[in-house]
Amino acid sequence: MTLGASGGETQPLTRDQLLELPPVVTLDILGQALGVSAPTIRECHRRGDVTAFGIRVLRVGQQWRVVTADIWRLLGLNPAIPEPVSPAAAEPDISSPEC
Repeated sequence: MTLGASGGETQPLTRDQLLELPPVVTLDILGQALGVSAPTIRECHRRGDVTAFGIRVLRVGQQWRVVTADIWRLLGLNPAIPEPVSPAAAEPDISSPEC
């Protein structure tokens, strides 16, 4: 678990939440996607660590925007491929026979 700016835990975004993101997001959303606090991701961007991972950060007026497709690529997500089903979930429940 990672501690956020307020001392609370920062929970990473779920796969579904990541796939629902718009084409570009804020640095704070990038931090949420990676499970790190907003101040941490801003410091990583300032040092150039974000672009070192191949994530494009665009300046839009006074704000920074991150390309969502780059986040997906970094995390190994492909929106065209459905989430794999675990073997336990795919097996039928045979503990109580149907009559």
